[in-house]
Amino acid sequence: MHKNTERGYLDALIKRLEKLGYDRPSSIVESERPDFILEIGSRKVGVEVTLAVEGEYVRAQKLQDALYPGEATIITNLKDGNRRRSNQEITHDMFGDMLDPEQVWKSIDTQMIERWERIADALQIKRSKFSDFQIFDENWLLIRDPLPFAYDALERKLARQHLAGIFSQSSKNEKDFDAVFIFSGQYVFRWFRGKLDFSHNLSP
Repeated sequence: MHKNTERGYLDALIKRLEKLGYDRPSSIVESERPDFILEIGSRKVGVEVTLAVEGEYVRAQKLQDALYPGEATIITNLKDGNRRRSNQEITHDMFGDMLDPEQVWKSIDTQMIERWERIADALQIKRSKFSDFQIFDENWLLIRDPLPFAYDALERKLARQHLAGIFSQSSKNEKDFDAVFIFSGQYVFRWFRGKLDFSHNLSP
């Protein structure tokens, strides 16, 4: 992920944190493993940023923006396979799905399961690399889920159940991230000290 993109996600997190009662960082330093080092009061916080999304979805977005702006396509069904497909193959599916009603819409249950599987994978990957990270007073993980959607009350309940299940599986590492933030739609979920909470309707 490009550093400017990571910084954009971090800035969005900081805006939300201020509204949730956190102090604004006095300094932000770019780094690697983790991606950023924040000074918040007397504490140093390392923040790692990652995406929970299929690579083909990201490529399809770029193809649409560059070659087919304004045209209707279906890209949420794209999934990574065993090999990297060509842009032509991805483009074929972007428009081909429009002609196949069975491929256009997925059930809410299917969409949510796939969404949380991607988040679980992103969390597991970063946890597996945690031993290579610099350790600070706190280490945070920010997972960005860029797929658009809106929760109703039932979906919020299901989302919290899925995420609680993901985080209930403890890390195999001796030390884990102190907090994990997940941006999903207009919601920010936070796993902190064994508890999951969320906020919504916060401006980006």
